[in-house]
Amino acid sequence: MITGPQIRAARLLLGWSQFELSRQSGVSEASIQRIEKGLRVPRESTQTAIGMALVSAGIEFVDSVGVHMRPDTAIY
Repeated sequence: MITGPQIRAARLLLGWSQFELSRQSGVSEASIQRIEKGLRVPRESTQTAIGMALVSAGIEFVDSVGVHMRPDTAIY
């Protein structure tokens, strides 16, 4: 399961706003806000949509504790 802090960290690594993640994932911006704040546990379909958007942009999730950019997509 992807956590709210992981979503926020991934979004920040990409330089994405919550609006941009909403646009890329098809999940409402309000839902993303609530998930990141820990106010809502996402449904599996919501988690999948967010995860796919972030992974497609170059994010790798590290267990349930972190995120990083895939080496082939990192900008230095």
